[in-house]
Amino acid sequence: MTAHGAPRNGAAAVLTVLTHENAPRLADADDPTLAVLQNSRVPHRGWPIALVVAETLEAARAGADAVRVEHEARDHDVTLTDHHPEAYVP
Repeated sequence: MTAHGAPRNGAAAVLTVLTHENAPRLADADDPTLAVLQNSRVPHRGWPIALVVAETLEAARAGADAVRVEHEARDHDVTLTDHHPEAYVP
């Protein structure tokens, strides 16, 4: 997954667009749902893939509208088993 950010524009500027490629690395969490922007994996619909930081709310919204995302669809795995390789205790 790649997200292309919005450029600076005028007085109300987009300061940066955070993605998994440039977000600060977080400490390992026991809960994988806290690992936002830590890798290119998008585990479910609604998962944040980019965050626009701007000088104003309007600039952030305009910047978010300008972000373009490229991704590769993969097969989903919804089979619940006792020994799933990505199982964890919430």
